[in-house]
Amino acid sequence: MPFRHIGVAEMVKVERILCPTDLSTESDEALRYAIALARVYEAKLFLLHCNEENSRAEEDDETSKTQMNRLFAESLVPHLGLANLDELDWHGLVRSNVHDVGNAIVREAVAQKIDLIVMRSRRRPRAAVLLG
Repeated sequence: MPFRHIGVAEMVKVERILCPTDLSTESDEALRYAIALARVYEAKLFLLHCNEENSRAEEDDETSKTQMNRLFAESLVPHLGLANLDELDWHGLVRSNVHDVGNAIVREAVAQKIDLIVMRSRRRPRAAVLLG
């Protein structure tokens, strides 16, 4: 039987990717990787933004939803290259009144049945290398 090369995308099944973001330029590198992985695996990309302050239930406020989706789209566009935003399967999530962002990320990953989380490290570069 001839040897058949199996690509990484065939070996690992990743259907849902979570990318927590504060929508800053520091988060752009993680977002770029998340978009690339979403394309390779043909996965749905979830962008998560957590607000630590208490605000008017942004998840339910239509104006805030529209504004946040615009901000999410604006952060995605520079990393799409020649592709169109419509070619990427993505969904923006906003959580307000978050006291522990790490716990919020884990809760959202469970709730959305996330297969992979792509996020930036705030550690020093040498320490970040240890994270892989």
